[in-house]
Amino acid sequence: QRLGRFEEALGAVRLPRSGGGQGAAPGDALDVRGLVLETPQGRVLSSPLSMRVPQGAWWMLSGPSGTGKSTLLRTLSGLWPSFSGSFALGPGEALFVPQKPYLPHDTLRAVLLYPKSGGADDGRLRAALRTVGLGRLSDSLDLELDWGSVLSGGEQQRVAAARILLMKPRILFIDEMTNQLDEASAREILSLLKKNLPGCSVIAVTHQKELSDLFEGRVPWRPVPA
Repeated sequence: QRLGRFEEALGAVRLPRSGGGQGAAPGDALDVRGLVLETPQGRVLSSPLSMRVPQGAWWMLSGPSGTGKSTLLRTLSGLWPSFSGSFALGPGEALFVPQKPYLPHDTLRAVLLYPKSGGADDGRLRAALRTVGLGRLSDSLDLELDWGSVLSGGEQQRVAAARILLMKPRILFIDEMTNQLDEASAREILSLLKKNLPGCSVIAVTHQKELSDLFEGRVPWRPVPA
């Protein structure tokens, strides 16, 4: 009965009226037109947002906490269905990275490849670990642990960076992905992503203002006062 009610609730979820997919203009990673965020109950959360993000650009999304910045990233990633207006992604894979990555109780290999289950040999996995400063784990690929309890918050965020290097997305939405790292370490992680993924476009929420020089543009974000 519970599963039946859950299935009914899923069927009642309002799907996006328009959304992502392949449709941005050539040379653009993201094309947003009149996007307005809403709650599932229909309350408006933001003023209309329009922008075109060039391929390879790094843009910062800033503003006070609790004003819908994470919801905007989830919407553009296809994870939040309540909005009006439209947006379109350019070709290639998009990835949303939250501040606390999901680390399943599994082998380190599976953790690094999540949400996929293959596509990288051991050499690439070990290289990714070394690049993000987790080289000490390079011989633990087949070790099955609760990695979310074993690794510190900063180490978990380094695992998220390793996932990005392995997946090589064309557009990346990151939500406070380095907030568990000190300034020098956070700068190191973001800089290596910029170096190793030169064609990747990034929209980032961060309250680490000292990292603002890594971004060339800012999202013209205007939340609606609560």
